[in-house]
Amino acid sequence: MREEEAQAILDAGYAICPRCDGKLSVSTERRFLTKVSKLHCPSCNVFWEDIASFHTEMEQACINNLKKEGLSEPWPFEVPIMLGKGEVVYIVRSQVEFHEGKKQTFRSSGMGVSLRVAKGFWIHPRVGAGSAESEDIMKLIDVGSLVLTNRRLVFVGEKRSISTELGDLLAVDADADIGQAGYLCVAKEGKQRVEAYLMPMPNLMKEFILQAHEKNVLKG
Repeated sequence: MREEEAQAILDAGYAICPRCDGKLSVSTERRFLTKVSKLHCPSCNVFWEDIASFHTEMEQACINNLKKEGLSEPWPFEVPIMLGKGEVVYIVRSQVEFHEGKKQTFRSSGMGVSLRVAKGFWIHPRVGAGSAESEDIMKLIDVGSLVLTNRRLVFVGEKRSISTELGDLLAVDADADIGQAGYLCVAKEGKQRVEAYLMPMPNLMKEFILQAHEKNVLKG
């Protein structure tokens, strides 16, 4: 990975080793005419040269720890929302893309292939003129931060803000393998269309939401 990519991982809050909880650093070496950077844990002397393999191990370790320990310490960093009395922030994800299923009508000749972009959503590129068809496709609406508290799931973007009580959540799912970027899909009470948030490691965010819902809604 490049040095700026490795540093970006640390700056995003993933500076703890998923194996021993030691502090990670960036190690750079020169190979022929190029520089190669790695994430390094001096405590257990482990290196990660590939971003995908680090994200896979980190996300799985975080999920396992969350299932074992549960929600404990509140988010220690600055949050982009005003909190109510007794409201505690569990996690904040930044640079999240908010997508929404939109009904779109187009004309089709019946030629083309189907591309799956999220659970329940497909894009069907077509060529030529033909019959009119209508379907849901994912549309990028805004970019911002996704905040989970003991009461709400809140998206704060440049154009739109959405606040959802945990009790109004019907379902959450992650459309990605462990360690991969993908959609966190959210179904809500009283809303027909799913909201989808594109981010790295959506499975971790899904586990946070499930834990928060169980702790604050089901067990009250």
